[in-house]
Amino acid sequence: MRRLLHRLQTQNRIAIQLAIISFIAGFIVFLLFVITGNKEYAFLGIICIIIASIFNLILFLVVVGHTILGSVSLKEGLFTMYVMILNIPITISYFHINYEILVLTLA
Repeated sequence: MRRLLHRLQTQNRIAIQLAIISFIAGFIVFLLFVITGNKEYAFLGIICIIIASIFNLILFLVVVGHTILGSVSLKEGLFTMYVMILNIPITISYFHINYEILVLTLA
């Protein structure tokens, strides 16, 4: 994996690293909530999702722009976008679970 990341252009490498870090951070917060049952972890999870989504969206747009303009090969750009898009269903699931828990406990 490390060898693959070094072959990518800087913006693509950062985008993939951010997607991986976002996934790991979200998973850790979600796992902490499941293990402890502490509602504050659900709230922290939503904050984490919002922040990660903003940064990931910005980098995704940068990657799309570089791919369209041709400064990145199509294969490299599509690979980076694919890795970033893999986080979307997981993020939606985490958000839905955290939101439902917060709504049910606050009501």
